[in-house]
Amino acid sequence: MDLCRTLEEYISREAVVRIIDKLAGKPLCFDDFPKGEEYIFAVRNKLISALKAAKKANF
Repeated sequence: MDLCRTLEEYISREAVVRIIDKLAGKPLCFDDFPKGEEYIFAVRNKLISALKAAKKANF
């Protein structure tokens, strides 16, 4: 969650949600979302990469 909030500061909340939804293959909701470990790690890795790119672009 902290990763999402930090990335939001650089690219916006909407952009973070788009990354998460794209990896899920659909818009997520509370009663229908991927629960697999693979998806969680894919989201984490993608958000970390996006944060690194955003930080690099701002310096």
